[in-house]
Amino acid sequence: MKKVFFVFVCSVIAVGVANAETLTANLTLSSSIGAQCTPSMGKGSQQIVWKGVTDKRSVKAVGVLKKKDQETEVVAAEPVEKLLEQGLKTMFEKCGYTFAADTNANGAKVTVELTEFFAGSKKGLITGETDAKGTMRMNIVKEGRSVDFEFGGQVHDKGLRKKNVKRIESTLSDVLAMMINNVTSTNQFSEAMKDLSK
Repeated sequence: MKKVFFVFVCSVIAVGVANAETLTANLTLSSSIGAQCTPSMGKGSQQIVWKGVTDKRSVKAVGVLKKKDQETEVVAAEPVEKLLEQGLKTMFEKCGYTFAADTNANGAKVTVELTEFFAGSKKGLITGETDAKGTMRMNIVKEGRSVDFEFGGQVHDKGLRKKNVKRIESTLSDVLAMMINNVTSTNQFSEAMKDLSK
């Protein structure tokens, strides 16, 4: 069983952001998702039997806004696992992979679990106020053979200290795109899919 983990870290320079306070963050799927793909990447691979994305996080909030001694949890307007599923399917299609119409088809069964997705400091903690991170586990099974991957994205953004929900929305949308694009940013995934086709 193979296990692979990718985390890419980038720095974002803070710009002036107006102060705002809310409980809901509207995350978006970036147009950059699948930009690194070519239709030939999935050539010769098994069809994907999509088994879905499950949110395994113990805390469903995507961030915490702090003001003096008050902490307000920020939740996503749309379930993160739904956005992740949409983004992954879009990327796979751009990379030339096809999906089996029957979830019981004899293809490569792909299951994804969202294990971490959060921006800013954890509730009750002071450290980590400038980090946003997401992690997912991906399992591929074909005829008793199984491969596990772990993909992640991380952004270091000093602008998160502005305690502004718009900053959380932007940063976490970037993290979501990183998580998805990292699946096909190297050849490990495509090689695993082709090996399972043999």
